[in-house]
Amino acid sequence: MWKKFLRDYFTFNKRERNGLLVLLFIMVLITLWPTVYTAYYKGDLEKVTVVQLTLDSLKPEDKKSMFDKSYSDTPLTALEAEYSSESNAANPTEIILFSFDPNTLDADGWRRLGIPEKNIRTILKYKDKGGKFYKKEDLKKIYGFREADYNRLEPYISFPQKPIFENAEKKETERKVETIRTPLELNTADSLSLLAVNGIGPALTSRIIKYRNKLGGYVMVEQLREVYGLLPESFEQVKGQLQVDASKVKKLNINTVTTNELKQHPYFRNPLAAMVISYRDQHGSFAQPQDLKSVELINDSVYQKILPYLEF
Repeated sequence: MWKKFLRDYFTFNKRERNGLLVLLFIMVLITLWPTVYTAYYKGDLEKVTVVQLTLDSLKPEDKKSMFDKSYSDTPLTALEAEYSSESNAANPTEIILFSFDPNTLDADGWRRLGIPEKNIRTILKYKDKGGKFYKKEDLKKIYGFREADYNRLEPYISFPQKPIFENAEKKETERKVETIRTPLELNTADSLSLLAVNGIGPALTSRIIKYRNKLGGYVMVEQLREVYGLLPESFEQVKGQLQVDASKVKKLNINTVTTNELKQHPYFRNPLAAMVISYRDQHGSFAQPQDLKSVELINDSVYQKILPYLEF
């Protein structure tokens, strides 16, 4: 009977044994934690106690003078530094206040000002990621930065005077409004020439040239309406500053071009390219432009668009 009782209640499988071991480990950890915690933080507790006892021993007027010191370049004592900025074992024994730019101050400079190491690491990480301080109050946005430290440093925060320059946007506008004496030829214009056109920026310049290369050239200024990102009002602004020389257009020989070559042209996307080549294979070469109208999908509108880009 006892053997059965022991077997039923004190026999465990592998999973249950593992669970018991984890439980025992947690119980031991909970039991020992207060002892470990007290031993580990004993130094800090003693440190706080010494500072507090020292402060309690001061007369009221001494305490007042301690915290009402005027800001100057006079070094503070180590005790004042510990209490005023919580310089947790990383700050120097003296704190020296001086005028500084938070955007250029290095780690040693922050230490001289009595800033804790954890705040210094946060500030440096913030600047490494491109962060900047634009006004004194921005320093308070640093995570963990104490109000007392900010109040102590605020009179010494200094930003360099910004040089007087015309802003980039104004200069760009002035450059673009320069009068273009003669319209710019669209098929030979380079990127710098296009940037000089009032109403065309860097992004549009790139798209205009890219689309021109795909077409083989522009046959009329109105084709700019097909360029992605060029708004109707922008087209109205630039069209008078441009002209087109259609003789610069690169043409495709409709009787020798391949399907792959033809479908690269914006006006011959599949299935039109495939149908043109298929018709040519079945009926022979195109003898004249009018023969193209026999191809399905080529109506009068399509015919007028593609004709300037073909030779027979």
